[in-house]
Amino acid sequence: MPLRRWTSRRPARSALSGSSSPPESRVVYPCLTLLQDLHNGPATKSDARHCVSSGDATGCWQSDFTHVRLADDTDVEVITWLDDYSRYALHISAHPRITVNTVVSTFTRTTSSHGLPAATLTDNGLVYTARYRGDINRFEKHLRAHDIEQRNGTGNHPQTQGKVERFQQTMKKWLAATEPATTIAELNTRLNAFATIYNTQRVQSAKKTTPYAAYISKPKDTPSPLPADTTRYRHDRIDRTGKVSLRYDSRMYSIGVGRTHARTRVVLIIKDRHITIVDKTTGEVIRDLTLDPTRRYQKQ
Repeated sequence: MPLRRWTSRRPARSALSGSSSPPESRVVYPCLTLLQDLHNGPATKSDARHCVSSGDATGCWQSDFTHVRLADDTDVEVITWLDDYSRYALHISAHPRITVNTVVSTFTRTTSSHGLPAATLTDNGLVYTARYRGDINRFEKHLRAHDIEQRNGTGNHPQTQGKVERFQQTMKKWLAATEPATTIAELNTRLNAFATIYNTQRVQSAKKTTPYAAYISKPKDTPSPLPADTTRYRHDRIDRTGKVSLRYDSRMYSIGVGRTHARTRVVLIIKDRHITIVDKTTGEVIRDLTLDPTRRYQKQ
């Protein structure tokens, strides 16, 4: 399917052409803004915080999954692995449901073709990380075994990461331009076709080149030995006054969480002075703070 069929480029081009006189600024500016928004999208805090330094291809891979419906209205899930620097679509595939085993199998399949990335960036979904439940899942163990740094969206705002989210929006627009696939196998065939078009025909306005050209133009970053993981997990229950206690550097501290959470079972994820308090049942992040060692009571 030609690229012009599933982007907003054609209306913009028609507004900017077809006349011998220069177009008015009131026409040009909205069109240029539309193109910029379509190809770049708004910058997100997650992008800036986590992957701004990924100047090499394979420096950081983003991943997420989304929902697509087949012709009979069956809901299936599509997982993506996207190179952060070039936005090269490394892998896209559809599955009945995405599990941690799906994440591991698609990741290893992608690394067999493209090598190991230095880091991954995902949201806080349980298929990617179980640390907010006070555990470690198979994917996290796999990354640690290969010295690959795992990065996740901030605990207070679990959300899909910006670049891969915009990629999925483009993918779904392309799929919506034709009749829905009847099977997962047919959908995967279409996804492969989309990846080829996206990687080799779509020119990014920021880099002035296609994702594939950007991907092969840079050296490949590789994992470096990771420092020992000092994160510790503690299971506790918030007291009736809405506080939970923590010992740090041989001193006891009281952390305010709120009376609305009284008697709630929680997991405290402690990495030096950074503490995340999570509802053990729901996985909701109740509080995220940096401990102030000068204060015995940490106010909300």
